[in-house]
Amino acid sequence: MKLLTLFFLFLINPGLITHRLNAHDVGNLEQSSLAELVDSTSPSVVTIAIKGTRKVQQNPFFDDPFFERFFGQPQRPREREFGGGGSGVIVDGIQGYIITNHHVIEKAKEIKVFLKDGGEYLAELIGSDPGTDIAVLKINLSRTISQMPLGDSSLLRVGDFALAIGAPFGLSQTVTSGIISALGRPQMSSDGYGDFIQTDAAINPGNSGGPLLDRFGHVIGVNSAGMSKAMKDDRNIVPQNVGFAIKSGLVTSLLDTYGISYEVASTRSKRAGEEIFEAADQFTILIHCGAP
Repeated sequence: MKLLTLFFLFLINPGLITHRLNAHDVGNLEQSSLAELVDSTSPSVVTIAIKGTRKVQQNPFFDDPFFERFFGQPQRPREREFGGGGSGVIVDGIQGYIITNHHVIEKAKEIKVFLKDGGEYLAELIGSDPGTDIAVLKINLSRTISQMPLGDSSLLRVGDFALAIGAPFGLSQTVTSGIISALGRPQMSSDGYGDFIQTDAAINPGNSGGPLLDRFGHVIGVNSAGMSKAMKDDRNIVPQNVGFAIKSGLVTSLLDTYGISYEVASTRSKRAGEEIFEAADQFTILIHCGAP
């Protein structure tokens, strides 16, 4: 009788007789390989190298008049050269505008940008905001290069897929993946903005300024390794699988302030697949086939 009922249901609506995929199966289908996503987005990710000078901390006795009276004015360097770097993401491939972190380029006297295809450019600092830790760079282009669309970070949900691309420890074009672990995390330092994305995608020094992407290749955040470093405890231990990114909404606000154009991702397509899956799931049943 059961087989007859099922056969009748199949004749009425074949869509009712289907196999329900569990979360593990869905993950395997959607993320069996991230190669296509990486291939389409990584050309828009750049490596940044900087040079600068900083004041050298001096012994307070050197500025003491009593010390100078007996020993004279000591010869000592006032400044010392330093180098550093991070990552960035191209948001305008025609005009050459790039987003990165403020702390990546802070006090830099020379900024170089390296593209995935080997191109190397000197960059100009257009502006930065220490409070949100966002900076805008510009390179002079003789050709159009790949750019990445900015997604809507207000649509994010805990559990959404996340992909990070950057240059941790100088290893350019490194890809890590995970999920959105939490939203609305407070600022980990004493001042500045306090609404960060938390992810378990690996974010290390050098990832700073690189993009955090959704599964459609839209920029949903700008990674900031400085936030993870700020969480070190008394034993100098940096938490693992706890990374932070600045919401893309702050990026668009800064770009708007400087009158810089950028590509906006379609919010409709961003949720269309998920809405279809959720609607179909309500009308899906599980049937076990086997011997009676």
